Amino acid sequence: MALIYEHILYLEDDPLDIRNMQWLAEQNPGIMLHIVTDFESCKAYLASHRVDLLILDQFIHGEHYAKHPGLLNVTPYIILTNGSLQPSFLKEKPPLVLPKPLTLSDFEKLVGFTPDQAERPSLQNFDSIDNQKYRAEMLDLLQNEFKTALERIPIAVDHNKLGELRDIVHKLGGKFAFLQMKRTHTLTRTLEKHLAKGQLDTQQVFDLTEAISHALSILPKQSLRI
Repeated sequence: MALIYEHILYLEDDPLDIRNMQWLAEQNPGIMLHIVTDFESCKAYLASHRVDLLILDQFIHGEHYAKHPGLLNVTPYIILTNGSLQPSFLKEKPPLVLPKPLTLSDFEKLVGFTPDQAERPSLQNFDSIDNQKYRAEMLDLLQNEFKTALERIPIAVDHNKLGELRDIVHKLGGKFAFLQMKRTHTLTRTLEKHLAKGQLDTQQVFDLTEAISHALSILPKQSLRI
């Protein structure tokens, strides 16, 4: 399942709430969280970076967010609050209001990530390699091949090059087997058989690219243990 929001900006001035949000993001691979603690920093970041979702407290250093309407015209946003909204400040109702602290369940619903739908790669086979340099090189090669596949797959689909797509999928099958991603490995074998018959299942192709992207979002973090 794709993430609805990947690049999240969190405006908060409470250290405990900030740490909670960091933990929530860490539980969801693929989330890129940036934290700002005042309105001016928030405006500057919004002006120069991609932000898919803005999450902010109702009050920052005692000042209500509604006094900065420019923040809310840039990207989707939600409000977190310890109590009720202060209607005297509001010109319009926010799209979503959630209580603090934000729970893991609510956070995952927000970003569109459901853990049991995403198969996680295993580094068990990499961990059996004693030579750390060789292990790191193999991880880099694997990630580069995944990135190349993400570039080549849509081109092959757009030009109906089923033979080329079949070759890409065949090679990916071995990579997913190495990562012990059984469900995705089975998907590659099924897709490869369909392509051999001249059949293109676009949903299977989409699911495969999602699995590649998900693996890439996790592998760099795991490779830091090298």
